[in-house]
Amino acid sequence: MRLAAAQLSIAERLDRVSLILEPGTITAICGPNGAGKSSLLEALAGLLPAGDGAVFLDRQQIAALPLRERARRIGYLPQAHEIAWDVPVRSLVELGRLPHGDRLAAPVDAALDALDIRDLEKRRAQSLSGGETARVLLARVLAG
Repeated sequence: MRLAAAQLSIAERLDRVSLILEPGTITAICGPNGAGKSSLLEALAGLLPAGDGAVFLDRQQIAALPLRERARRIGYLPQAHEIAWDVPVRSLVELGRLPHGDRLAAPVDAALDALDIRDLEKRRAQSLSGGETARVLLARVLAG
């Protein structure tokens, strides 16, 4: 899967940003506070309009993808997070499967194991520490 942005501009945040993210690569987005790093990630995930430019997922404009398809193909973990319901951790991680229309155990188990949080799966989400919450929310992304 290839994710690309072409001449992405968002008023007062980004100015003609172009990039290509290829599978198997690691990309770091660095800059000072307020430079537009989070805005760039939100635009790449299709959560923020691309302004004057365009975002492509495998050469298809992301804005043209149905929302469910977009959610199946892109995982996004915001920097600020809040868990509104005090559900068991496993149920929270299973929410990552919603775009797929299933609650398959294998991807959920794999995500819990990858983040070494299997011991948390029966705990209530609002009883977690900040670090545990971050790991559980990342597991939800990975389960998707």
